Amino acid sequence: MSYEIGFSSDPAQCLDLVQLCRDMDGRTGGGSVLLKDDTPATLQLVDTEIGKLVIKRYNTKNAWHFMRRNFQISRAANCLRMSEEFTKAGIPVPEPIGVVRQRIGPFSGRSWFVSRYMDAESLIEFLKRNHDADSMRFVSDRIRRIFRALQEHRLSHGDMKATNMLVQGNELIMIDLDSARRHVSSARHSRSLDRDRRRFLANWSPWPEMKHHFAEVLSGHEVEES
Repeated sequence: MSYEIGFSSDPAQCLDLVQLCRDMDGRTGGGSVLLKDDTPATLQLVDTEIGKLVIKRYNTKNAWHFMRRNFQISRAANCLRMSEEFTKAGIPVPEPIGVVRQRIGPFSGRSWFVSRYMDAESLIEFLKRNHDADSMRFVSDRIRRIFRALQEHRLSHGDMKATNMLVQGNELIMIDLDSARRHVSSARHSRSLDRDRRRFLANWSPWPEMKHHFAEVLSGHEVEES
């Protein structure tokens, strides 16, 4: 068994990324917090010599999933690549640190994506607490910027849940870039971006007035409400 490693930032190279990721299963306490543990992925917050990091391990569901992933870029590598693409487009994302991919002979095993921890709250929780005019203007402006950047740079996110948008200070930060893409085909980009818009609006279905407001915000981006 071997491991492929990819670094994004220079300070990360002082880390033993492989050991950091392999230690996930046995790590408890001591500055370690399990953030999420389900079939698709496990997330853990850890303290390291370069600060707090989030490790996302992509789990293998079954043998078919294991074989299919051998012919695709790993989800961790896609997160790293798309973090760089989103940053170049002016869309804030957590700072990527690096990726690790397990190799079992000629086959690929699990992969890990490591990023800087951000002390932030999800957009939906932010708007539950802050729905005054100033907060709505702030969020509306950031949403317009994000969709404009996605349009101009031929990007799509693929999972526009409000929990995948974090509010920190005066920024709206996109996370979970597993399904994000940069498109060559204009037609595919248009379809994918339309799905992003509809998924974003679906977040607000329990609050019709807010959904209507965001539909108006995106009205210049060919929004189609479901």
